[in-house]
Order: sequence, then C-alpha cells, then structure tokens
Amino acid sequence: MDRRSVLVGLGAFATGSVVIGTGAFTQVSGERNADIAVKREDEALLQLEALDSVDYPNADIADNTGGGATLELDFNQVLEGEGHGPNVDAVVTFDDVFAVKNTGSQDVFFWAEFPEAPVYDEMGFYVDNPEPLLDGDAGAATLPVGEQVLVGVKIDSDRIAEERDDELIDVTIKATATDPTADHS
Repeated sequence: MDRRSVLVGLGAFATGSVVIGTGAFTQVSGERNADIAVKREDEALLQLEALDSVDYPNADIADNTGGGATLELDFNQVLEGEGHGPNVDAVVTFDDVFAVKNTGSQDVFFWAEFPEAPVYDEMGFYVDNPEPLLDGDAGAATLPVGEQVLVGVKIDSDRIAEERDDELIDVTIKATATDPTADHS
C-alpha cells in the first residue's frame, strides 16, 4: 500500500469522518462527441427485406425503396389476377409479404409498433399464423442469429373508412436481446 494512502485514511479516521468511494452512481450527465454510422436496410443488423415474387406470390406488396433505406408496403398492387387491394368489409391476410433477418451477434425478440390512434387497430403483422399479431412488445417473436422469418400482414378492412384508403403510415419494427414479456424485477 502506498504511504500517502495510509496517511489519508488515518487522517479521516482521526477526525471521525469516513469517506468511502465505491465508483457506483445513480445518474450521470456528460457531453461527448460520437460518430454514428447508419447502415442501409440491406446492411443493418436487423434487416427488413422484400421477397422474390417468383417464390412468394405476395412479395410484390413489399418494395425496398430509397436504395434499400425503407421497406414500403403497397396493398393496391395487382396480385395474381386483376384485383387491386384488400376487399371492403373483410378480414384479409397476406402470408409471406416480407422477411425480417437477424444479422447481429445475438438472438433477438422483435415486434411492430403502429402509431397510437384507434385507426391502426385494423392492421397487424404476423409470423406463421395471423394470431397472435406482432403488436407491441407483448406480441414479440424470437429471431435467432443468422435466421430470417417471413412476415405476413392482416388487414381488417371493415374498420377502415374508404376515404383513408391511400393513407401512408409509419410502422416501427423494434428488437431487443432481452425478452420484453419477461418479468425483469
């Protein structure tokens, strides 16, 4: 032990006060610079990919637009026939519309978050079966490292007003390495 450390310790003891430093903190605020590089969708750790329409009939709904930066879903496409979009007053499911791929280094749980408004209760994403939906963290699906899952879309069109048929909405796909439904207390 260093002599200076011993003297400081004894001095604190002699005056009746003790200072103990653990290095732990509850909150800290600091200003730092960081360089953050955002990757295109086809280079990201969690990728959303359009599928090949030769193998998947509903793949034409999805399109990686903007040089791979966005996955856009357009349900007014002509799909195997002459129809344009989902039926009115119906619940319509589209299997295998796009893929979610985990190119990271650990298994993840992923789910979809739609904007907060009652209107978006009519649409949801699913894996394998239309129930349960990947709606919020309670509906999270597991995605192992290096794997991909095919995602379908369920639309309850009897709850969508006709004047909103061309509305664009932003949906966020979220992922975490910890199970969002588990009790972490």
